[in-house]
Amino acid sequence: MITDAVCAQITIRPITQEQIPAAKETIISAWNEVFGTDRTVEGWEKHGHFDDLNDVEHKFISFFVLLDEGAVVGTAGIKPLGDGICELKRMWLLKPYRGKGWGGKLLDSLVADAITHGFKHMRLEVWMPQRQQLALNFYQRHGFYEIPAYRESREGALFMAKSLEC
Repeated sequence: MITDAVCAQITIRPITQEQIPAAKETIISAWNEVFGTDRTVEGWEKHGHFDDLNDVEHKFISFFVLLDEGAVVGTAGIKPLGDGICELKRMWLLKPYRGKGWGGKLLDSLVADAITHGFKHMRLEVWMPQRQQLALNFYQRHGFYEIPAYRESREGALFMAKSLEC
């Protein structure tokens, strides 16, 4: 259980090059827990699934990590889509950090950064909603609503958006 004393050690920061390997491990760990798989960083690298994170400075407007005493325990970033729209990507938290408000703080940090960069809307994809009900509920609580697909994806994926304007 995360105590108030431990919470003082948790921070949200822009990712550094040195934190990218740990961010990949966090993403894979959370993915495997949510989807019941045994994926590996090496497997994802082989299939190009981390190409964006390998080029974080050019592929993302912002990419933040949630750190607990320096260890990466959560990730999220935003990518530009055009016309004042950005996309929330790679929002993953390790299980002990879910349901404690850290996801909301991470999202708030990205929303503030998106507004600073002039974005008016944020979109996201819930890849497999039937397995991501907690994430779906989280996004709805934070003002996201369902929209039509804005790109090709797997059948059953759910697309959402949120206005960043007051």
